[in-house]
This record gives sequence, C-alpha cells and structure tokens, in this order.
Amino acid sequence: MMLGCNKTDVSRWETNPCSTHVSVYKKKQKTVKKMMDLLGLKRNEAERLINRAGLTLEQGDGNIGAAIAAYKGSIRVLIAKSQISERMLQYYRNGKAPTKQAILAVAIALEYTEDEIKGLLHDNGFCLSASLPNDAVVLWALRKLPRDGFFLYKVNEILGDLELPMLMTRQ
Repeated sequence: MMLGCNKTDVSRWETNPCSTHVSVYKKKQKTVKKMMDLLGLKRNEAERLINRAGLTLEQGDGNIGAAIAAYKGSIRVLIAKSQISERMLQYYRNGKAPTKQAILAVAIALEYTEDEIKGLLHDNGFCLSASLPNDAVVLWALRKLPRDGFFLYKVNEILGDLELPMLMTRQ
C-alpha cells in the first residue's frame, strides 16, 4: 500500500505486462516515483526500472494530434495505413491520450524513423523496451524489415504468430 498500488494492480500488471491503458501506465509511473522516494533510488535508477516496463518518468507534451495534423496526405490513407478508426484518430487529434500501440501504429503510418518514433513515444510517457516481447518485435522490425506500405501488416503478422497483442488492428 505504501507504493500506491494494491494486490489487484500487481496481479493485473503481472498478467498484462504490455498493457498501455492510460490508467494502468499512470499508476505504474506513480508507483515507481513512490519507490524512488521509499527506496532512495536515484532518478536514473528509477528511469531504468520503469523503462523495463516500456514507460518513462520524463514525459513531454504528449500531443500526438500535432503529428497527425502535420500529415500532408489524405486522412483516409492514414486511417488505412495505421489501422486506427476515424473516430479514434479524431479523438487523438483533439487531445485524447493514446495507447502505446496507437502511437506506434500512427508513427509507422507517418513513416517516422526509429528515432522519431522513440521521440513521439517519449513525449507520451512511453519507450520501446527490449524487456517486453511486443517492443522487442517492433524494435527488430524497425531495424530489419523494409519500410514499405505493408510494414505495419508485417509487424502485426509477426506479433500474431507469436500470440502477442497487435498494433491497432481493426476487424
């Protein structure tokens, strides 16, 4: 209880380590910040700890809407390439906090480089962590697969084959 989480939170995090639901990652950030104080962790130690969960303590403006607004192409094409519904894309443009999967899908659809993707994730409180299977697959794909119009589909195919959550697929 001193860390601001209960057994249910810990159980949920254990069974869903890749979860990036807003309320979950905010709780994880809050818990690590409390751990920092309780255990006397230095800022960089706490940052390394939370990075293993695919999160970051330092967060930028978190505005994915600006990245979407800066897109010069057709919104319909962006929707098709990112596999995000028009409604959710509109929510993000209006300031709704996106999940990590949504940020990755939009950044891939916008054809961002690996560094640009990492920057956009960091601005929203996330990072790519080699400790998480999903992130490891995305990192590998960013470095090894050709960045063509089917890149997101290829990443999702690998994630699906490994029975991991996919990036923003619409049925």
